[in-house]
Amino acid sequence: MSIPKGIVDDQKQPVSLLKLLGRGGEGAVYEILGDPTKAAKIYFPDKARSRRDKVLAMVRAKLQDGITSVAFPTKPLYHSNGDFAGFTMEKVRGRSPVHELYSPSSRRTKFAKANFSFLVRSAINLANAVAAVHAKGCVIGDINHSGILISGDARTTLIDADSFQFSLSSDLFRCIVATEDFTPPELQGRRPDEVVRTINHDSFGLGVIIFMLLFMGRHPFIGDFLGTGSLPYEKAIKEFRFAFSTDRRRTGMEPPPHLPTLSDLPPNLATAFETAFGPASSAGGRPAATEWARLLKEAEVELVPCRQSPAHHYFRSASTCPWCRMERGFPGFVAFAAAVHVTGSTPADLAQLIAAIRAIPDPGIAAPLLSVMPAVQTAARPPAPASNEAIGSFAVATLGALISIPLLTTQAIHPVLALCGFGACAYLALRSPAANHSKQRASDVLRRGFDLHDERYRAVSNNRRFVEVRQETDREIRELGGLSGEESRQLAGLSQRLRELQLHRFLDGFQIARAKIKGLGSTRKSTLRSYGIETAADVDRIRIEAINGFGPATSALLLTWRNALERRFVFNPNQAVNPADVAQVKASISKRRSHLEQTLLARLNELRTVSAEIVQSRATIVGHATNVWRDLKQAEVDEQAVSALANTSKRRWLFGALALGVLIFCISLGPRISIPPPKPIQYSAPAVVRSTGETFAQNVPASTSPKPAASVTNPIAQPSFSTPTASALPKEATPGETSKSSQGTALPQILSPDAATSVSKLPTLASPKPLEEPPTPLSISPSSPVWPPIAGIRPDATGTVSPAPPLSLSPADQLVSSASKTGAPSLESAAGSDRIDSAFISGKLIELGYLERISSSDSTQIKRAIRDLRIVNGLPSNDMIDSAAVRLLNSRSPLSAKQSFVGGWSADQACSDGVRLEISTAEAKVDAGSCTFSHVSLGGNAWRVQARCQVGADAWPANIVFKVQGRRLEWNSEKGRQYYYRCR
Repeated sequence: MSIPKGIVDDQKQPVSLLKLLGRGGEGAVYEILGDPTKAAKIYFPDKARSRRDKVLAMVRAKLQDGITSVAFPTKPLYHSNGDFAGFTMEKVRGRSPVHELYSPSSRRTKFAKANFSFLVRSAINLANAVAAVHAKGCVIGDINHSGILISGDARTTLIDADSFQFSLSSDLFRCIVATEDFTPPELQGRRPDEVVRTINHDSFGLGVIIFMLLFMGRHPFIGDFLGTGSLPYEKAIKEFRFAFSTDRRRTGMEPPPHLPTLSDLPPNLATAFETAFGPASSAGGRPAATEWARLLKEAEVELVPCRQSPAHHYFRSASTCPWCRMERGFPGFVAFAAAVHVTGSTPADLAQLIAAIRAIPDPGIAAPLLSVMPAVQTAARPPAPASNEAIGSFAVATLGALISIPLLTTQAIHPVLALCGFGACAYLALRSPAANHSKQRASDVLRRGFDLHDERYRAVSNNRRFVEVRQETDREIRELGGLSGEESRQLAGLSQRLRELQLHRFLDGFQIARAKIKGLGSTRKSTLRSYGIETAADVDRIRIEAINGFGPATSALLLTWRNALERRFVFNPNQAVNPADVAQVKASISKRRSHLEQTLLARLNELRTVSAEIVQSRATIVGHATNVWRDLKQAEVDEQAVSALANTSKRRWLFGALALGVLIFCISLGPRISIPPPKPIQYSAPAVVRSTGETFAQNVPASTSPKPAASVTNPIAQPSFSTPTASALPKEATPGETSKSSQGTALPQILSPDAATSVSKLPTLASPKPLEEPPTPLSISPSSPVWPPIAGIRPDATGTVSPAPPLSLSPADQLVSSASKTGAPSLESAAGSDRIDSAFISGKLIELGYLERISSSDSTQIKRAIRDLRIVNGLPSNDMIDSAAVRLLNSRSPLSAKQSFVGGWSADQACSDGVRLEISTAEAKVDAGSCTFSHVSLGGNAWRVQARCQVGADAWPANIVFKVQGRRLEWNSEKGRQYYYRCR
């Protein structure tokens, strides 16, 4: 075909065409002079007119903008007389059709370095390319193996874009071509130019291509038909007979033998194939291109290397390597060419290669793990706090139980109450220490850990894997050395097999498809061809009858035809051995030699790797086991030195003996023991007037007040507050209180109303004045609410009351100074005290890591720290100290900042490059941008964050999940997963 001349673009500029790049059914593609990035497609004269409007619409829509994986038309081309000629498009270089990748025979030449991981990555890129076409508003329509090109780095390009279905405004340009192999069942047998294609139709063709990439080029609808007769694949597609389906009762099909099955795929991917090829798929349920891409990405991370062949990779869900099964089932078949990556120097010739293999050391059999453990010299460490706590709890509980025995025997209180008290104290005294609630001693846990290391060590203590590889290598070396003699024997055998070779060549010239054999139609001839029986030389009774639906009658027809041809054969003993037969023998031996040399080169690397892995695994396990061994011996010594009272059984004997002794003593005293009933406690409540005009009453014992007080008949009830009329404070402070104590900094407004009972909100008190009238007595009833009393208001010797300083949050440096001198109240003391002051709050925030020890004098940092504390621990997001926050501060196990995502992080474990990521509960910041958090919630062991992220001009909403394990932070979002390490 001559190169067209006189081609111009839409600006009447000449376009010179160079050599032919390719030719199809509609036209040819040429290089363009002066523009190596573009190519020109020139339609055949009878096709140009019908393609004109569609191409011009695609160019106007600028489909090529922003997409690199599809060769859309970019500019129309015309003949010099003005007739439409074709279009320009992006030139696709260095790519091959996808069928040359999924076919094992062509893959060895076109994609020699491709392995199964390469096939999976190519499938992902193909799915993304199809998704990009759909995003442009197009439907491919005719997905087939010739319209998909793959590069050497697995990148995918879709060509023949001018055949896509496309609409612009009200004009619909259909895809008028179809390939039966990739046409969905609902469109089989229909004219493609009368069908409006959908994305669901594309999903079927895409699923077929992906299946063929993962299953060595096997079509999903070609297999062994379990019914009678033969079943053409186009009929199998129309009837939804997915040959690899697990529902074989419905499909009536089985996959061909020795091939991978759906069980070799991850479950989600296998389900997607069942959905794409099942009966319900025609209604729109097939996975879309984006879904295929997501499933393949999830499957890609499940790939593992094969232990038997370094060239094989397969999905972790497979029970065994499917490619090894194929190679065993098809002798001579090679699934993937071995990629040679030799560590160390590469031998220059075969002799050096064999010498290098022999020089690899055998790791041998390892000694038992116990025999390599070091001798450990340990001394008992001081008892753990849990042991001291157990002893103290035992002493207090035992004392309580011994006190309850006299109360029981003298009936000083109700016997039921005494028995309940005795039972509760007995339980507290005799229960196992908190450290033993799990019924596991530290030594038991460590011993199980050591046993686990021992089990792992035994798994690598032998050298079986190395010996197996060495034996296989020796066999291949022997086979390689005998190839020269094997070639000579085969060449000599050609002369002895001269008649057989001549007969085979004679029969090979008669094609079954062209022969007229009575009773053998075209369908059966197609089935024979699919099973490799194409000529009279291939006719064999066993091979024919092994095909489903072919019995003795059919094989007899073919054998009769073959025998008739044999009778026409004339042997020529003077004819020399055919050079093609000699060349075939030499090529076979050469191929085997090359394969063995490459295999030995790979064996060298494999042996080195196996030897190093065994030695390294042993050393790693021994190192970990040694640390556990030392901890185990230390734990055994510590447990032997634990106090007797920490031992549950000894405590039971001691408790029983003491209780029995006290009981006998009380019984012997009899009625001489009596306990007088308790006297009621009287309270009175002087009034306190704040500077703001608010008046509060404080309950104090009546014995300390110079004024008569109302008697309290129920001493258990807590006091209630009343607001009497105007009262004044004394002008002078009570002894022991300074004037400075009545002054202070007001607490920042971070307290909610429901926290008023836990944290005082008193303002600064005015100068005290004498009380103008006696305080109103305060009555207490059992229905009074249980509130903690206001701290610091005590009557002096004259009956007046001195005010205590109000609760305030002073600047952090003052708080830290106060905490360092006097010490912030502990959890227990704070929970039971009259108030929780600012020093306690700031001290806890500093202790938990939410507040720096040196902060500004305003309340901003304290509010931020309280907000961080609340959000990290799953409380509502605000900066208030409410009842929930107070309970959290008084609890024993609030999450600290270092147990959360708050802090400074780096991608480097050693933090050698400093803090690269700052995270608070409000935002995450890096040098390039930030994410502002709108909602943070704690669920399980992770924090879920709704955020808006921005890097430069790009902004997007994000859903982030933070997980913290030790120093490591897992950041997981739609963008992927990343790990960081805490620097502060």
